[in-house]
Amino acid sequence: MRGLPSAALVKAIDDALDAEGVLTALHEQADTARKACRPATQPRTMAENATTDATTGRGPEQAPDRAEGKNSKRRDLITSAAAVSFGDSLDEPVQRILAVADEPQVPTRVRAGDVLHLRGAWEALIDGMVTQGGGALRHQALAALRWATALLESSSTPAVHAELAVVTAKLADSAAWATFDAGYHEPARQLSLFGLQAARQSGDLGMRACVASGLARREIYTGNWTGGLELIQLAFTAGDTLSPNAIADLHTVSALAYARKQDDTQCRRYLAAAVDAHRPDSVSDDPFWLNFTPAQLDRDSAFARYDLVVRGASSDHTTERLALIERLSTAFHQYPAGWVLFKAIIATRQASLLCLEGERRLGHQRAEDAIALAGQVRSARLADDLRMLLRSLPSRDGTDEDIRDLRQRISAVLTEMT
Repeated sequence: MRGLPSAALVKAIDDALDAEGVLTALHEQADTARKACRPATQPRTMAENATTDATTGRGPEQAPDRAEGKNSKRRDLITSAAAVSFGDSLDEPVQRILAVADEPQVPTRVRAGDVLHLRGAWEALIDGMVTQGGGALRHQALAALRWATALLESSSTPAVHAELAVVTAKLADSAAWATFDAGYHEPARQLSLFGLQAARQSGDLGMRACVASGLARREIYTGNWTGGLELIQLAFTAGDTLSPNAIADLHTVSALAYARKQDDTQCRRYLAAAVDAHRPDSVSDDPFWLNFTPAQLDRDSAFARYDLVVRGASSDHTTERLALIERLSTAFHQYPAGWVLFKAIIATRQASLLCLEGERRLGHQRAEDAIALAGQVRSARLADDLRMLLRSLPSRDGTDEDIRDLRQRISAVLTEMT
């Protein structure tokens, strides 16, 4: 045993905690065990230990006084704390401890304040998502959603229940994004379906459109552009309840779908419709769950064009790439420094385009930005873009030391991320 504190220190702690000699006895046992490990030291005999216990009138085997149940429990806690501190194992497995501590105690009645706190948890998750990525936040998002679903089973006024259902639907959508961003696509789909159910319970058609839009974006990302367009049609059934910015969002998702389809004409058409519908001055008037800002419109427009250029639908690759590089640069600088996930994805895509265009120096500079940002997040989507960047690096320079180093560093980030 190493690091055993001195007897004087243990006695001082014992006195300060009023542990009645329990810590001192444990220290003596540990000291005896340490001496027994030395060849020249003879361990104390049972008789000597018994003499010590009889002399002090206390020891680890002494039975607690039934009349002092409360003090006994306190001493037991101190004994356990000291034992664990000195190297003993826990009485219960860690997972069992966590399961007992996490057992929900759902209130019988939900109040408006409970919903407000839940909304605060959702806002914290959104902040964490853009900072750390879904791979790091998935379990926190699911824990918040689990609590929200438990609250839905409690009684409340109709107004509180409707608001709770809205927040639950948005939490389900956020949990779906985190799960999708972690690389679990099918569970993310099921979470989205639950979000649609919660939105229906709330009676908020706009919230239903929001969840359908999120699901559409994820389906389009996987290549299911047909399903994405059908989900957008479902979202549009909200009709007049949709604000201009909600409509702009849906037009943008349609543009992303047509970009994945490689339909340049329709993609441009819906991007123009999104710009026409967007009302930047009224963003603050939108529901809390809709935050379709000019930065997001620019990012989505650039991502739609990126799909067309990289997959070959654009007729003039060089002109489109150069224009898109500028759009991505604008989008990159529009986001705050803390929005690491989006900035990393944008930097990675910009680096890929620069490398494809033969702009080696600028491409490497942007790749350096992407690597630095990627080291701060866990995201399957970002990993996909980093793999694209690897494919974009010029193969003819395979013997170049700078290229080899860049490949190795990107591969290292990918390994750490997964």
